[in-house]
Amino acid sequence: MQRQRKWLSAALPVVLALIGINLAFALHITQTVAGLTYADVTRIPARPIGVLLGAPRQTWRGKDNAYYWLRVRATVALYQSHKISRILVSDDDPQPMRADLIKLGIPAQQVEVDANDARTIDSIAALRSTGPVTLISQHFHNERALYLAHHFGVDAIAFDAQDVSHYYGVLTRLREQAARLRMLIELTLHDR
Repeated sequence: MQRQRKWLSAALPVVLALIGINLAFALHITQTVAGLTYADVTRIPARPIGVLLGAPRQTWRGKDNAYYWLRVRATVALYQSHKISRILVSDDDPQPMRADLIKLGIPAQQVEVDANDARTIDSIAALRSTGPVTLISQHFHNERALYLAHHFGVDAIAFDAQDVSHYYGVLTRLREQAARLRMLIELTLHDR
């Protein structure tokens, strides 16, 4: 019992510090990208390229991943509304996403795949010479991607695909918090 109390009293300040850093950084990200996200297809400015940020097609349980399909449908809506004219798919396995976009009516010649690493930081860094782009993902992911775009000098706005229920997305939200901390560390320690 004594050992557990010592461990808890040593761990608690570290946990509280990490939570505080995470909250402060989340606020900083939100303020940095304010006004750059859109959720209404009719209000978003047209851009030549839409960058579809990837998600696994299936969950670890083998079911369709709602994040994936909501991003794909958002991309189709943007294309059909003439808000983007070309699509760049960024994923570790972009071919299924490309195939699904084509099945949903996007001409094959308008859908390219990102030849870079599928990590958001690498995909965004590679856009530096691309010109104006629209990033497509859920809001929480778009905030991080836009923050990276700001850091790398990429002219980007974002379209927020419909989100999933908070219950469904708990693990994804936790993963996003870890991804944000990792981003902070990488941007602090490495000059890209």
